[in-house]
Amino acid sequence: MKSGLLSGYDAAAHGAQLAGACVAPHHPSLFAEDVYHVLDTAENVDCIEVDSLSSALTAAMAATVLENRAFLATSSADAPEEMNTAALLRLPLVMAHISRNLGFTHEITHETTATAPAFGWINLFPENSQEILDSIIIAYKLAEDPKVQLPCAIHIDGIPNLREHVVIPTNQSIKHFIAKLHVKNRIDVKKFVRMAPIENVGAHRAHQHKALEASRKVFETVHETWNKKFRRKYSLVEGYKTKGADTVIVIAGSQA
Repeated sequence: MKSGLLSGYDAAAHGAQLAGACVAPHHPSLFAEDVYHVLDTAENVDCIEVDSLSSALTAAMAATVLENRAFLATSSADAPEEMNTAALLRLPLVMAHISRNLGFTHEITHETTATAPAFGWINLFPENSQEILDSIIIAYKLAEDPKVQLPCAIHIDGIPNLREHVVIPTNQSIKHFIAKLHVKNRIDVKKFVRMAPIENVGAHRAHQHKALEASRKVFETVHETWNKKFRRKYSLVEGYKTKGADTVIVIAGSQA
C-alpha cells in the first residue's frame, strides 16, 4: 500500500479507478470537475463528455447493462427520471454526489441529496477523504451483490479541497476484494432485445424494497471483510457517548 495527501475529489477518483470503473460519463457540474481531472489521467477509464446529468446517468446505465463498471460525479439533482429508472432496473452503478446548498451560496447542506434516497438508491455519507476512497470501493461490492443490485450514491460534503493523509490500497488487493461484475438485467449485444417501459411498477418497487432491506446485512458483511483486509472499520451508525443519553443528535458526513 502507498499513501498520500488527497482531497475529497482525489479520493473519489482514486476509489473509482481502484474499483475498476471503466466508463465515467462527464457533464458540466459545479465542484465535480476536479474529480474528472484526476480520472482523465487514468489509463483504463473512458471519460465520456455529455451535456447533462440526465445524459450522464443514461450513459452510465447503458454501460452497466453491458456489465462495464460505471462511475459518475455530480453536484446536481436535476435528473429524477433517470435516477428512478436506474433503481427500478436494479443497476449497480456508483455516483459521487458533491452535496451543496441550493441557491447562490456555498453553505454545506444536504439539500441536493434528497432525490437519491427517495428513488431507492443506497446512500453513504463519508466523513473524510479516507472514508471517501474506501466508500467508493465498498459501494461497488455492496451494490453489485446478487441480493442487492441497486445504484449507490456517495455523498461528499461541500467543497472538499482540504487534503488529508489517505492510505491507498493496491490494485491487486482490490481485485481480490471485488468480484467481476454480473448484472441481472444484462443485455447481450448479439441478441435482439427491446427495452420496453416498466409495467407493474408496484411489483418492481416491492423487489426494490426487499433489496434495500437486504443491503443492511450485506453492508455489515462487506465492512467486516474490509476491516479484516485493510484494518479500517466502519458501521451503519457510529455512536459517541450515547449510552444513557436522553437526547441524541444525528449528524451525517464531514460534520460528524
